[in-house]
Amino acid sequence: MRRLLAALLATGLASSAGGVLVPHALAQRLPSAPGAPGVRAIWAPADKHGFGTAHQRASHVWFTLRQHELSEVYYPDLGTPALRELQFAVGSGGELAAESDGARGRVRRGAGLTFTQTTTDRGDRWRLSKTYVTDPRRATVLARVRLTSLDGRPHPLYLLADPALSNDGDDDRAVTRDGALLSWDRRAALAIRAQPALLDGTSGYAGSREPWRRLQRAVARRAVEAAGPRAPVAIRRTDAPQAGNVTQLARTQLDGRP
Repeated sequence: MRRLLAALLATGLASSAGGVLVPHALAQRLPSAPGAPGVRAIWAPADKHGFGTAHQRASHVWFTLRQHELSEVYYPDLGTPALRELQFAVGSGGELAAESDGARGRVRRGAGLTFTQTTTDRGDRWRLSKTYVTDPRRATVLARVRLTSLDGRPHPLYLLADPALSNDGDDDRAVTRDGALLSWDRRAALAIRAQPALLDGTSGYAGSREPWRRLQRAVARRAVEAAGPRAPVAIRRTDAPQAGNVTQLARTQLDGRP
């Protein structure tokens, strides 16, 4: 499968003396992630290659792009970041690499305030294209994602997200529910959904035991055990219900083939 439509939705939350109401509506929790509250959050580098928003005032969301990935998403105003970074990781046989790790990347502006990022593996094994646009009526950033296998082999595609709601990346919580990556603090929330749906979503805390590093270790272990192309690696699913510097990961249903 080659195409994916991803949506990032930021929204305000009603709160009570016990905090945001969202956590109390989430039943059947997964095991809590280790390493809370994680390392201290920092903001993404300032090398921006694109800036997008909607012309209409009904949408209170803005986004910036680096060469390879979506960097900050701002909500509910331009002075309040809600997301530090969202990027993808691509599997190639026994390897797994984030798209910003050694691949060739470019950003082009399209019609209006749309932008397309294209990342090509230096070994010409895969190409990843993402076109971003904001919904004119909602606080939503949409990304149309296309992964193309250039060598004819399957390349599992993973999504990596680093929420930082309300301009503070150290007080967020995160869970996975109904195929969506959810995160929130006392003032706002963020949902990441996709069509076709995300799989194996997990949340953790930034540091040595975060989801991305756990996935890298799992891929490396399996590369030692067997050679050649393999099915996507699944990692242990966890929630991050304690406030901290949360990160999230999910597997998409794309592998670059028709």
